[in-house]
Amino acid sequence: MALSGDGTATRLVLRIAGAQQFAVASLAGPSRLAIHLPGAEWRAPALPRPRGLVRSLRWIAEDQRLVLELARPVRAARARGEPGQLVLTLRPIHADAFAALAQPGRPQLEGNLRAEATVPLVVIDPGHGGRDPGAIGASGTMEKRITLAAALELRRRLESGGRCRVLLTR
Repeated sequence: MALSGDGTATRLVLRIAGAQQFAVASLAGPSRLAIHLPGAEWRAPALPRPRGLVRSLRWIAEDQRLVLELARPVRAARARGEPGQLVLTLRPIHADAFAALAQPGRPQLEGNLRAEATVPLVVIDPGHGGRDPGAIGASGTMEKRITLAAALELRRRLESGGRCRVLLTR
């Protein structure tokens, strides 16, 4: 987990393992954000030091949520990150706008994450390529074309299951 930024924008990066649902909710009085991570276990050695728009952080294991006490009301926006990361950008908003977001049971953001690293990588090397055609059949069929066609079909079948990533070498 990492926290960076200042009083105009703060960035929170949470690394996850496997598949993870999340929901980010605003809580008023005092201004807080609760990041609910059902089924998550906290494995980081310690929470980062507060900075920017975040006054304090705490992990509530019973509720499986990270609570950020805010220096001022914010809106959370999901930003692009690496696979296996939840990246949030926090920007200040007016207190009335924050109060409108702080409705019980109404998250600002929600979704699912999947750490790509948990999906195995299958590397297929169809052999023979470039100038070396490999064996050539009696009718002129080149071994390199047969092995490439078989590798492409294998990749299609493996990727269609969604249980692995496939890389072809050649």
